[in-house]
Amino acid sequence: MNAVTLLKWEDYARANLLAYSSVLMPTYQPDLMHRSIADALDMVESGQVRRLVIEAPPQHGKTLEVSQFFPAWYLGRHPESSIIYTTYGADRAQDVGRAVRDNLRSPEHLRIFGQRLSNDSASVVRFSALNDKGKRGHFFAVGRGGALTGRGANGIIIDDPIKNRAEADSQTIRRQLEAWYSSVLYTRLRKNGWIILVMTRWQLDDLAGYLLTKYAHDGWTRLRMPALAEERDPLGRKPGEALAPERYDIEALNRIKMAILGRDWNALYQQRPTETAGDIYLREWFDPRYETIRDRVRYYGFSDYAVSEGGGDSTEHGIFAIDPDFNAYAVDWYSGKVRSDVWVEKMIDMAAQWRVAGWFEEGGVISKAVRPLIIRRQRERHQFFRIESLSSITDKVTRSTPAVGRAAHKRILFPFSPWANEVIDELVAFHEGATQDNKADVVSLLGRALDKMAAPAHARDIEPEMNPFTIKWLMQEKSHGKPRRF
Repeated sequence: MNAVTLLKWEDYARANLLAYSSVLMPTYQPDLMHRSIADALDMVESGQVRRLVIEAPPQHGKTLEVSQFFPAWYLGRHPESSIIYTTYGADRAQDVGRAVRDNLRSPEHLRIFGQRLSNDSASVVRFSALNDKGKRGHFFAVGRGGALTGRGANGIIIDDPIKNRAEADSQTIRRQLEAWYSSVLYTRLRKNGWIILVMTRWQLDDLAGYLLTKYAHDGWTRLRMPALAEERDPLGRKPGEALAPERYDIEALNRIKMAILGRDWNALYQQRPTETAGDIYLREWFDPRYETIRDRVRYYGFSDYAVSEGGGDSTEHGIFAIDPDFNAYAVDWYSGKVRSDVWVEKMIDMAAQWRVAGWFEEGGVISKAVRPLIIRRQRERHQFFRIESLSSITDKVTRSTPAVGRAAHKRILFPFSPWANEVIDELVAFHEGATQDNKADVVSLLGRALDKMAAPAHARDIEPEMNPFTIKWLMQEKSHGKPRRF
């Protein structure tokens, strides 16, 4: 019988980053996020991945594995390598450098790798590690924009290069960071070297966005971890599950979602930044938010369809309450990158819930393609409502003019809710050529539909005491063949 060889804990720690981390920090309890990060870092260490972007929410512990444990573990496994670490400021670079240095000088690290901190390494941002075979590795930490003259690296770690929203919104700082990456940091990388960027997203054109587009040819692997799981979560979570419930459970995350701007929630917590270069709608047009809706309102649905599941565009359904003065109150919203049969069911669900008087859609190929499915499901579910297509014969900015005019007079109102924040954020970001405009398209439909509904007719065309938006009212409008206008 062959004897079974039992591995020592040193062998596990030498071969596995999580095991190494747990040895150096016995209180460390890695969760799903840390395990996913460790798996990605293992691929970097083995050479399978040479460009890695890790996107995670603030205060979730993303830096611990990447910036403190991984450099020491990597130097133990590659004792002649050099690592450059950089972050938004020199103070933070010193803090992280001190943590890496402490790991290298620990007795556990010496026992695992036979490697110790060099005696000439008094600095917390510049030190060496020497193993029992005389091989020397190096670690250098520097704040964003710092000098790197004469320093080469087998690996570069960029950890949260943006400090706060003010920096993120500064185009000058973003361009300086891009220039420093291109002309300074990137040029320090040796042949077959790797780069890891770990950060919380801020904007579409932050450093992660810049590298994933302008440097796409480098072959970046992206690990995106939203605070609340979405469809097709990369970690295998069900939609709505929290990323690190020990730190922030669903209730805590929902409180944050209600407290901050939708723009910040999408970027910082969901790693899904929206565009910010809008020049069509102004944010102040949507303040204050409404708390009550006038009496005698009727509900209408508005949709911008998409047919590709998981594609770049999403299907958007919005429900608005229209009062007799044609003020529009947003009351419900749905957004999903799903199959057409899924969003058709949701459309009919919303129509039934709000008892809509009608539904408006963007006319075109998609609406013609899905109309038979909608009609069939209406019949099968016994939920009947009129659907009207509005043709799109002009560009999106021009089509939005009626909605912009009403919004400017504060006649399109939104409630206090996370979905309302998301819609307003997209409206404020909307501009010619915007890539995220599906919600803005729904509001554009609303404006055009209101123009059509509110058109006045001559007194002889309107029966006395006729309530607006009733079926009789709509049929009379159709029979006269005249649009109602102010």
